[in-house]
Parts: sequence; C-alpha cells; structure tokens
Amino acid sequence: NYYINKGLKIFHTIDPRTGFPASSNLLSATVFSDKCIEADAYATAFMVLGLKQSIDIIKKNDNIDALLIYTDEYGIIQKYISDNIMESVNLL
Repeated sequence: NYYINKGLKIFHTIDPRTGFPASSNLLSATVFSDKCIEADAYATAFMVLGLKQSIDIIKKNDNIDALLIYTDEYGIIQKYISDNIMESVNLL
C-alpha cells in the first residue's frame, strides 16, 4: 500500500528513524528464510531502507535470500534476485 506525494511513493510502513511514512524506491521485498518471523522482519526493514542498503544486508547474511522489485532512476521497474535463488526465480 502506498500513495504518491510530490512524485514520491509513500508506503504504509513507518520509518522508525523519522516517525513518518517510509519513502523508498522498492515496490516489493520478498525474503526467504528458515524462520518466517525473520523473513517478515527483513522484508519490512528493506521497504524502509531501500535498494542499496537492502542488497548490502542480503549479501552479508547467509541466512536469507530475497527478490526485490524496484524502480530505477528512470522509473523503469527492475528486479534484484540474490544469488542462491537466481536459478529458481528466473524459471517463473
């Protein structure tokens, strides 16, 4: 869920750093983990943090994999798929 305000997508997730709704270039964050609560927590955090910080976390954490859908600087929808699930997700 989001709305657009002055060209920015504002999500229903609150950024705990500011207390205001998050604004991010991510449209969707799907996280895979052995623990459902961990996957949900990371997915929510990624929506607040944005693409670059999310990828940094994914690459440093062997316990999670992710599919991130985002808009690039031209407004084109793109995807990031972590290495361990690349083959499986690209079959879809």
